[in-house]
Amino acid sequence: MFEPAGGGLLGLVRSLAAYWATILAAGSFALFCVLLVHGASSLLLPRQLFLRASAWLQMTGLVLVLADYVLEPSLESLPALTDPRNQHLLHMLPSYWFLGLFQELNGTMLPAFTTLARLSLMGLAIAGTGALIAVLTTFVRTIPKIVDEPEIQPSRSAWARLLPRGGDPLRRAVLVFSLRTLLRSRQHRLMFGFFLGVGLIIMMLYMHAPAVAQESGHKVNSVTVPFLIGTLIMMCVSVLGARIVIAVPVLLKANWVFQLTQTSTSKAYLRASRSALLAIAVVPVCIASSAVSLWVRGGWAGTVHLVVLTLFGTVLVDLAMINLRKLPFACSWLPGKANLLVIFFGGLIVGLPLANQAGILEMHLLERPALQPWPIAGLALVALASRWRTRASAHLHQDLVFEETENPTLLTLKLE
Repeated sequence: MFEPAGGGLLGLVRSLAAYWATILAAGSFALFCVLLVHGASSLLLPRQLFLRASAWLQMTGLVLVLADYVLEPSLESLPALTDPRNQHLLHMLPSYWFLGLFQELNGTMLPAFTTLARLSLMGLAIAGTGALIAVLTTFVRTIPKIVDEPEIQPSRSAWARLLPRGGDPLRRAVLVFSLRTLLRSRQHRLMFGFFLGVGLIIMMLYMHAPAVAQESGHKVNSVTVPFLIGTLIMMCVSVLGARIVIAVPVLLKANWVFQLTQTSTSKAYLRASRSALLAIAVVPVCIASSAVSLWVRGGWAGTVHLVVLTLFGTVLVDLAMINLRKLPFACSWLPGKANLLVIFFGGLIVGLPLANQAGILEMHLLERPALQPWPIAGLALVALASRWRTRASAHLHQDLVFEETENPTLLTLKLE
């Protein structure tokens, strides 16, 4: 594929060497940039603040890299590379720098790649030097801080007081415990952030797909088909990711605290778990969709879609609650039994076509004012049915599960 014309065997060997050298250089550049940002943030921020912000920086970096890969314009053709209008953009995108470096190493150098190859070497040298300085300086300054200063301390902010007063104390306790676990636990925060980041990238890819572009001409006010499908996809990913994350225990101590203080019925705990799942998975997507709808001036059609999206989220939560007899983050699990990625991407494979058809169908209904109440009424009935199904499933199980146990190899009749 990359061998120069008439290069022969030596040209093939040179192309392979040039390709892997370029891949190594591009990967090293990305690694050096991450180390530079991580080291600089540890030097500029107080240690306590850095420990809190480190996971957020990692999650933000992952999302930005994936978003850059998806949204980056395609300028690989020679006319696009030589167009004066694209030169400023090419100089801002590192992936094209290393395209120029590959052409230089491959022996297929053209005048259009000269500046790009030079930028790749400069960027690699600057990032590598900066990363080395940042890492060494951080190592010298951080060792005493690790000994002298404690790790992350509990936050003094009373954000839990912002939650509505009154109501069921058990539901409030489980909700506060779930939100604090998700905000404080780096493992759960990064895992949930990874799922949301993948969902965001899939949504962006889906919005740029040709099949959706054909339907994008249909819109009501400023609400388009990509907006409808994108928000539905994000709701599916958010609920699926939250359902996977809440099954991962945070500490065995939390497990035993809930076991020792279990004073209510299992149905009350399951209702509290449902409220926590709604707060973690549905509320953020609804808030973000409301902000986007206000920004694009969606008007009445945007309001109808937000109601539909909220009902759709409640239906997904009720489906996720079927046969769930656990409290969020408070049940141990058996190694090798989760298959998180299989469940997540399997759910995406099933959910993407459904979200596509649902968004197109909703747009056809929104285009006719007389039919706009129908999606709300239909989803309300589905939400009631799913809620009834979840309650019926809760009646079948009287005890909560705090310890995952394997099925016994030998079955006994228990005759005494």
